[in-house]
Amino acid sequence: MENQNFNVKYTDLKNYNGTLQMSLKFTVKFTFADDPVKWTYALDIILAQTAMKANKYVPCGNGKLFETGKTNFIKGLEYREGCMKSIYCKNINGERSVFLCMDYVKHAFLPSNVKLMDAWNLFSEGGEKTEKSFTDFNVLYSGAKVQVIKDVTKILRFKKICNSYKAETDNGIYELPELKIVPFQLVGGKQIPEEFRQDESSFNLLDRKERLAAIEKQFNNLVCADTKTFLKRFGVILDEKMIKLPFTVLNKPDIIVATAPQNEAKVDDDGIIDYDECHYISPAKLNHFVLLTDDDNCDKLATNIIELLNKRGVKFDNRKTYRYTQKNNWAKDLNQNAFALIIDNNEWSEEMKMAVEKTNGRALHIQWKKELTVQSIVSEINQAAGGWCHSVNLQHLPDLPFDKVLVIAVHTQIRHSTKEHLFVGISANYDSLLPYKFYGWAYIQKKVDGDKSSTKSVNGNFLTYAVKEMLKSNKAFDRVIYLRNEGEEYFMNEMNCVKNAVETSKADIRFNGMIISKAGNVRHFWKHEGEVTDVPIYSVINLTNQTFFFVSTKSKEDAVKACEVEVFEKDDELSKENLQKFLMALATHNQTILPSGLPAPSNISKKYCDKAKYAFEDNNQPSDNASLKQLNENLCPFLKLA
Repeated sequence: MENQNFNVKYTDLKNYNGTLQMSLKFTVKFTFADDPVKWTYALDIILAQTAMKANKYVPCGNGKLFETGKTNFIKGLEYREGCMKSIYCKNINGERSVFLCMDYVKHAFLPSNVKLMDAWNLFSEGGEKTEKSFTDFNVLYSGAKVQVIKDVTKILRFKKICNSYKAETDNGIYELPELKIVPFQLVGGKQIPEEFRQDESSFNLLDRKERLAAIEKQFNNLVCADTKTFLKRFGVILDEKMIKLPFTVLNKPDIIVATAPQNEAKVDDDGIIDYDECHYISPAKLNHFVLLTDDDNCDKLATNIIELLNKRGVKFDNRKTYRYTQKNNWAKDLNQNAFALIIDNNEWSEEMKMAVEKTNGRALHIQWKKELTVQSIVSEINQAAGGWCHSVNLQHLPDLPFDKVLVIAVHTQIRHSTKEHLFVGISANYDSLLPYKFYGWAYIQKKVDGDKSSTKSVNGNFLTYAVKEMLKSNKAFDRVIYLRNEGEEYFMNEMNCVKNAVETSKADIRFNGMIISKAGNVRHFWKHEGEVTDVPIYSVINLTNQTFFFVSTKSKEDAVKACEVEVFEKDDELSKENLQKFLMALATHNQTILPSGLPAPSNISKKYCDKAKYAFEDNNQPSDNASLKQLNENLCPFLKLA
């Protein structure tokens, strides 16, 4: 495979009849054995380009390809079917192998090459334009790319409809008939008019048989004869059959609570915990409980929640309940270190949550869902208020007790608009008094000029200091397990920082590092007794010596997505089987009634990563070092110790 350097020369690019000249210069040659990562990128591009060249697909979004064919949806919108794909390079029995991972996806799009006036006319209510027409259209098309019909080189961003014949853009006011919509623009979620959101959200809910058939269809459409011929030129032959692997089903976890027969709660075949009459193992203490909801039956809901909180051992001094339709006087009670439960689907709920946290209170925002129960709400309250619902019995893993194993999980997300900041969430069980409890912190990292890794990798000095402080808090730790959500290229730097901090803190401590995620495109199906179904809950599927999947949850509507684990470092005393049992136990360790899928620290670090992002936006995106330092000291107590 040759990597080419493109030297581009151009003349008139403002005119579609202009000339674009390109010269190709050979720069480097690489082989699969020398650089398998570059091979995965190259193969990914080959698959996409051959499909696009055949006019079958268009790229939209990261790793997504959508069919050029479209189907009408609602209000002029279209939808397209497509696939999400990625290529992995793994070691199998000492040899590198390449895997194509695919999943089916269906998405709504704005109309393609349609005049903006024609799109606007579809929003009439009974033949007339109403206030709802303006609102729905402006929300749906906000930020959409539009093109000036008489000058196609002018691409503008739509802002809003000024009146029935004019539109405001980022480059002034235009008559609606002057503009048309640029094709292949994704749209979804809250942009869709409310009465159609349920239809749009169900696009990707398929039963197991339907999803498997859809994936196979996308594979056959993507990997056509031309693609296979092109791949063969590079010595690549793609197996057209899905990989078949055996799986092992582990035992159900034993759930430990405060009060029950033998201090254990029941777990049903779907992985759902029945607390029954149990107290939580570590009930939270609430100074002041405030329920904020837009539900008409808020008093009844509050009474049910309070009764169950008492039953679970959660203590609080008093409570207030507010039913609201707008932001109102609920804020007056937030100066008492309150815990606020917000249950709604309103757009300002995150603002309310931030307002609570600014007063040193705690807040939990839960969106209304049909499967929402008082049981699950109360468990979420206990976790969010600093309590812990249950622990997991690890007696079958004598080398992996919580009081001797420090588990640290890190989750990051880049601020894509500027790529100047990295949002970091961290979770660990460093408390020697409550070793089963995982705490969380948020941290915002600013890019260091000249250091390309500082927007992807967590600062090594910060990570080293944090690990050393955790190890000081519990002298009994004899093993550290480091979990990361993604990114092999920068995970290695972080892992080495953590490993060095461990080795300089305690000579005989063992270290393990791995990436764990549910973000991939891998689905698992089980063809059992002639039916296509899910791999059973608590299953483990081994792909290679370093890579395996585990299923810790059960899906009622769609094919389940397993957690993927890639182990980069493991001490010889820890067997692969025991590591799998430990991670499976962690996946049920902080679930609130329903299984969460990810291990407890990974799940918590993701939530705190989101908290860092919300805090950054809520504090006017501080860019100077002093303001960012102050914000980080509030988010992450470790910085105050430094």
